[in-house]
Amino acid sequence: MSHGETADRPPARVGLSLGDSIASLQAVIGAFVALHERQASGLGQVVDVALTESIFAMLEGILPEYGYHGVVRQRTGNIAHNSAPTNAYPCADGVSVCIAANTTRLSMALLRAIGRIDLATDPELATEQGRVRRAGELDAAIGSWTRSRTAAEVVATLRELRIPVSRIADIADIVAEHHDDMARVCFVICGSQDAAQDAVQAAWVIAWRKLSALREPDHLRPWLVTIAANEARQALRRRRREHVVQIEVADLGSDELDPSGRVDRSDLAAALRRMSDDDRSLLALRHVAGFDATEIGRALGMSPSGVRSRLMRAAARLRLELNDD
Repeated sequence: MSHGETADRPPARVGLSLGDSIASLQAVIGAFVALHERQASGLGQVVDVALTESIFAMLEGILPEYGYHGVVRQRTGNIAHNSAPTNAYPCADGVSVCIAANTTRLSMALLRAIGRIDLATDPELATEQGRVRRAGELDAAIGSWTRSRTAAEVVATLRELRIPVSRIADIADIVAEHHDDMARVCFVICGSQDAAQDAVQAAWVIAWRKLSALREPDHLRPWLVTIAANEARQALRRRRREHVVQIEVADLGSDELDPSGRVDRSDLAAALRRMSDDDRSLLALRHVAGFDATEIGRALGMSPSGVRSRLMRAAARLRLELNDD
């Protein structure tokens, strides 16, 4: 708690039970070490874990800083004590973003991106120590730029430059952002709200177990939707019967599939019912989830050109089914 908040305010809790969580992880590590020792020597081990010691192990260099230099690190709030710029910045839409451009290359790229060439060419700011001394000035410049843009615009601009940035979201934002896409795609595949929700719940569990397989954070959305789509297809096969897919024509991008706009909802449902699971899933990823060819290809292990070809064929088959009706 002595390192929560800023130096001019009282210490504050993080708000989460970090001690319990970190101690449990260390207990698991200890158990693995004990099992390894048992295999190696046949002897057991005692695993002794304390909440306070587990948290103490997370204090980075605070102890050696005091032990070797007599320095007591003070509270610094959102900013890092030894690197800058890194902070939370408000945007025009009331959402805040976290930006961590705390290396020389990243900080110079950020300052150029926000139009502050004067700061990007300042020799003092080319050093870590100089940026830390002028962290307040840097934060003011970055904050002025973010306040004139939405969070989505800030994230898109900085991610293109590979500058670490993230929208600060609460749990409702996180669930809504991905859960709704997953549910809609599963509904298109399953044709049942209950089956779609079951598939989404199963997909969240699988995603949690396989989280280490996600290499790029930017790929999270297509990765989650793909897992959900696979679960929906398996659920459909387990039920061993097809379902009429009840979706609005507009949800499937009917302007692309039927430029005349005369497709009847029941005709679309019947046409989708006759299509293969793979074609239905592909159309759902494109026209319901809104994935582009690159995202679909990344999710399905295909090239963007291969995705476009399959989409064209699937759309042509759907139009043919609609014309037959």
